[in-house]
Amino acid sequence: MKLKQLIVNNFRQFRDKQYIHFASEDTQNVTVILGQNGAGKTGIFRAVLFALFGAVKLNQDSDNVDVHLINEVALQESIGKIVTATVELEFEHNKINYRIVRAIQGRFDGEQYLQLNNQQCRLDISSDSTENSIDDKDMITATISSIMREDISEFFFFDAESLQIVSDLDESSNANKKIQEGIYQLLQVKDLNKAISIATKLSNRIRRNVVAESKDNNLQVLEQQRTKNEEQMQQSQQIIATSEQEIIQAQKELENKKQLYQSSEDMRVLAQKINNYTEQKQQLQSTIDQQIMYMTELVKQGSSQLFSDLLSDIKINVATLRKDSDDNIPQTVLEQTIKDQICYLCGNKLNEHPEAYQHVQELLQKFKYSHSTAYLNQIESGINEIENNHDSYIETQAQTFKKYNDNCKKQKEIQYKIDTLQEQLKVNDNDVKEAESLGKSIQRIEQNINDCKLQVQKEQERVKILQKKQDKLNHDWLISQNKDNTLRAKKQQSYLLDNIVDQLNNIVEDYGYQCRQKVQTYTKEFFQRFIAEKDKNLIDHVEIDRNYRFKIYRSAFTGNLSQGQYQILSLAFVMALAKVASEGRSEMLFPLFMDTPFARIDGDNRDCLIQEIPRTTSQWILLLTDTEFTAAERDSFVKQNTVGNIYQLNTTSNQGTTSIEPIKDLNSIILRGENNG
Repeated sequence: MKLKQLIVNNFRQFRDKQYIHFASEDTQNVTVILGQNGAGKTGIFRAVLFALFGAVKLNQDSDNVDVHLINEVALQESIGKIVTATVELEFEHNKINYRIVRAIQGRFDGEQYLQLNNQQCRLDISSDSTENSIDDKDMITATISSIMREDISEFFFFDAESLQIVSDLDESSNANKKIQEGIYQLLQVKDLNKAISIATKLSNRIRRNVVAESKDNNLQVLEQQRTKNEEQMQQSQQIIATSEQEIIQAQKELENKKQLYQSSEDMRVLAQKINNYTEQKQQLQSTIDQQIMYMTELVKQGSSQLFSDLLSDIKINVATLRKDSDDNIPQTVLEQTIKDQICYLCGNKLNEHPEAYQHVQELLQKFKYSHSTAYLNQIESGINEIENNHDSYIETQAQTFKKYNDNCKKQKEIQYKIDTLQEQLKVNDNDVKEAESLGKSIQRIEQNINDCKLQVQKEQERVKILQKKQDKLNHDWLISQNKDNTLRAKKQQSYLLDNIVDQLNNIVEDYGYQCRQKVQTYTKEFFQRFIAEKDKNLIDHVEIDRNYRFKIYRSAFTGNLSQGQYQILSLAFVMALAKVASEGRSEMLFPLFMDTPFARIDGDNRDCLIQEIPRTTSQWILLLTDTEFTAAERDSFVKQNTVGNIYQLNTTSNQGTTSIEPIKDLNSIILRGENNG
């Protein structure tokens, strides 16, 4: 397939008709399209894919963003009217010329853009002997798909800056199924798998017919058992596949979270210190609160200490009052003496000294009751308590206030440490909580991985058991089927189809293995050709498993590949796939259409690509910014003499429109930063 010409009209930035002729000569097969950001380079890229497949969005477009294909200036100049954007693409394939014209309509009501979904399309096909036109969309899609299927187009039409096929297929990542499907399509493995599926379905249909026609009820039972057992095996295998994908995805997520968790270690250490100091501060505050309560009680208890300076005078007054009191002997003492018949003053027994008993009786009868003695006793008791507790109270008070002051000082010191650490931390509480939650997330993901592994192990054991059961059921089914001679022909058909399926499976396995071996070899060879001399030893070899997941072996280089090196490796892989798919032909099947090809690639590697890719592919189309196409790239292209056509995208005075201007000579291009004088 070689692109010949592109015509755009009112498409994206391109107002009215604009033309590009693609270089397709054997020696000059490079087309260079230059333009600043926003000038419409990706619009050219988008126009080719729109013409071929009716694609409105590119892979790099966000899902939640509407892509408008119709030129906005044309819409604004025709408010309320239908405006049509058309793309016409001419290309050649197997010496047959194709011209596809695709259109889309829309309008602008003064506030909103409305893009209609009813695309119009026509495909003209011509050769030396015939000419034909197709208007039916399904037939057009089928014809284009027979040349290039949309699911493999991203291997040859891509934004090089986002080219990450190899990293998407890295053995440690969740392999991109869409890329795998494209590889199967390109290598025609999918066609073989489709043949296997058709043969299997046909065999099953014949087998069901055999069962339906058989009078052997046991055959029907066995068939039902086989079908049920096959379904159970498929369910288990699906669970295994799903669990393995979940494990791969979880491992990738786990690695990312571990890296984030590791990067947040300093923050978490500071946060933990702050938490520790905060707990100390809270504990200290609790102690201070208790001390304040205790000091409050001390103040209440210490009110009696205010009388300490008056105690000597009070003692003298108490002694004088006691001397003058009528009730020096308390009434209770006299009453207890009469009751116990013992004098509690002298100790004499009253029953042996009648006169003493009589005296006590007289004292009791003459007793003038007064509270003075009790009051005096209480006063003396209070004086004694004040005197006895004075020193200890003063000491306790001093110690308590000292501890309170010390704790307050410690609290300030802790608060200062907290403030200092928070100043070092320089993040908010949500960031700290998020970092702390990473640890729990890691534990959860690890548990999920273990659960998935256990699930895989469990289902694998179940598949083994079901397979043994299936083998026995197949054996019993064949024995039962052989009982009915009238079904021999159909049995033979089913048997032959099963053999065909087995042979096709072997072919797929062998062909897939051979393809992978070739792709591995070619990928290394192309990488060696595309990479600069200084980087040729980056990769020892690559290994590609049956699911086309990559494993890169590096002997002399231990670090990770840069994005530019990964881009070159991905390009080498694409070229390897194309070479395997093109074996038996004189040239590669498809052109190489690259947007922003050099953004991540250094100068030496750019020179290698400029030298080698035109020799590798039948056609190379580059969309370049002024930062990618410098004097070095221009001189390198001039030296190789492979550029056939050059175009400059110039933004016009009307905002939103771009003109496509052909340039005759590379050397006539004035590059950014060059001295024009």
